[in-house]
Amino acid sequence: EGRDRVVIRSGSTTRWPALVALMQQNVDFTGHILHTSGHYLDCWRCAHMCELNGIVNAQFISGHLLPTQRDPDKNTVRELFKYVLQLDNQQLSKMSLIDLAVRALSVKQQRQPTS
Repeated sequence: EGRDRVVIRSGSTTRWPALVALMQQNVDFTGHILHTSGHYLDCWRCAHMCELNGIVNAQFISGHLLPTQRDPDKNTVRELFKYVLQLDNQQLSKMSLIDLAVRALSVKQQRQPTS
C-alpha cells in the first residue's frame, strides 16, 4: 500500500492503548490503526472499541486517545455510526444523524445489563 507504518506488538491488552495514544499524538491523530480483526480504525473508532470492551476508562479515552481541541466533523460522525451500528453505505445514506443517534442509543440500552 505504500503507507508508513509503526507496528506495535504488545503481549498485554492493557498497554497497547497507551502506545497508540502516544503515536496518535505524534501524528496529530491522523493515523489509522490496523486492528487484529483486519479493520482499520481511526482515533474515534479506536476509542469506541476501547470503551465498549472496557480496555481503558473514559477519562483515558478523552484525555489521550482523542484530540482534545477538535470535535469530529459530520462525515466522521456518520462513519463512526456506520462502524458502531455495522451499517453498509446504502443503509447509512438513508438515515439522518438523528436517526443514527436514536438507533445507537437503543443498541446501547439493549447491551446494558439489567439489575
